[in-house]
Amino acid sequence: ILNPSQSNMFNNQYNTQSAGLSYRLGNRDKMLSFGANYQYAEMQSERTYPNTAAVKQHFANVLPNLMLMAKVGEYGRVRLFYRSSTQQPNIDQLQDVYIYSGLTNVSIGNPDLKQMYGHQVSGRYNYTNTQSGNNFFANLFVNSRQDYIANAIYTATRADSLLSATDTLKRGGRLSKATNMDGYFSARSFFTYGVPLKFIKSNFNLNAGAGYEKIPGITNQVEGFTHNYNYNLGAVVSSNISEYIDFTVSYDAVFNVVNNTIEPANNGNYSTHNARASVNLLSKSGWVLQNEINHTFTKGLGDGFDQRFWLWNASVGKKFLKNQRGELRASVFDLLKQNRSINRSVNGLDIVDTQNQVLTQYFMLTFTYRLRNFGKAKQQEGGERRRFERGPGEYGPPPGGGRMGRPSF
Repeated sequence: ILNPSQSNMFNNQYNTQSAGLSYRLGNRDKMLSFGANYQYAEMQSERTYPNTAAVKQHFANVLPNLMLMAKVGEYGRVRLFYRSSTQQPNIDQLQDVYIYSGLTNVSIGNPDLKQMYGHQVSGRYNYTNTQSGNNFFANLFVNSRQDYIANAIYTATRADSLLSATDTLKRGGRLSKATNMDGYFSARSFFTYGVPLKFIKSNFNLNAGAGYEKIPGITNQVEGFTHNYNYNLGAVVSSNISEYIDFTVSYDAVFNVVNNTIEPANNGNYSTHNARASVNLLSKSGWVLQNEINHTFTKGLGDGFDQRFWLWNASVGKKFLKNQRGELRASVFDLLKQNRSINRSVNGLDIVDTQNQVLTQYFMLTFTYRLRNFGKAKQQEGGERRRFERGPGEYGPPPGGGRMGRPSF
């Protein structure tokens, strides 16, 4: 049965034209590039059902950019980037139709939204010692946005509120509408250090990072911010023993601290932890055995949302045909039937926990045939050009393993 108040025919067109100029000087060891683009954009939204309305907007922006690259010492290199950009609203944010999530939560888009204008600064330092095998990477990303698309929330605290001739926001319900606000800011960093473990022919990597996000929002006509702090730490041991043996052991944890300036009830701390181990074996005769087990648990999400489960995937296969190009494999996903999906998102002044029903245990039989046509290596003046072939192991899993999931075609 058609419900006109929750049905909508909406078209949106977004066209841009841009032209720019940049100048670059330097060489491979030290280079500077800077420039700017001029962008003209036109956004037109048209509603044709249940009634007609149209909004047409024009935007003109200058978008500067900058890049600096330099070699630091014998093994180090630093890169700095700055760029500005625009981002248009998506159709869900523009479409002015009431969307019900349960009986008490209602959301609606806003056809009058403007495009966002953002500034992005990033820096990267990498150090790779080819003699010792040690490496270090440091990354920093900073973003700010004008006219950020936030949520304006209204709560019906005392009585039901009439939204339209046929739509009512029940007492205690929340209406969320997309709106433009200034004040969005985010910064995040990531560091990793790697060193070879020669005694077990493996690599050890330690990684860490921190992030901050300031998200604007409105609740009952009061403007405020959500401050979201996050920290992560992890370690990985991955093998490099031979093309026939591959294993990975890893652990990572992410800690979050949320501070809401308007609704302190939404403040909280929560964390997600994941431990993983995998082993992949390949015999010279073409037999393949893979095992992967993950343990995931969360803390601080609240009753009914904290989770702790094991996910075990396994497969066995046999390579055959010429040069072992064919493979027949039997796989099982989620041997223990414990797979779950619970996610938390922080958006404006809202914290939303989502639990999805996911596919648990299933079995799959796969046939794979690899096509290759690389040609022969050519002799070149001053030396010989050689083609590297991994051999039978090239058909196995990638170094570090990979999580087995649903098939893709």
